[in-house]
Amino acid sequence: MANGSKEIPPLGPVPAPPNMQSMPPTQNISHLALSLTATEFVLVAGHSRALMAATPEGMTAQIVQEWLLGLSMSPTTALMLLRTLEAGVTQYEDLFGKIPTDPKGSFKVESGPVPKS
Repeated sequence: MANGSKEIPPLGPVPAPPNMQSMPPTQNISHLALSLTATEFVLVAGHSRALMAATPEGMTAQIVQEWLLGLSMSPTTALMLLRTLEAGVTQYEDLFGKIPTDPKGSFKVESGPVPKS
């Protein structure tokens, strides 16, 4: 491509890995938590959503965190997951550029009235 830019593959559904017949159902996640013991890693994934409520002052929104999925794995499997993710991130950054990170790096629950437009 011109100016050294990389060709971006067309968007579409994510194909199943070669050893799978089809993709299992997916969840959109934005939060992760990890706990571990000497024999087990537990990775929990979730997302945030807004809960709306009517009050005498008007509509209010509260952002809540929902945990959707937990994965329990051996340390060996956790290491395989780490290496798989590292390879995927490298491939992604080679295709699309550096992945930006969240400068806040934390989740905060906030509630209050919804601003009127």
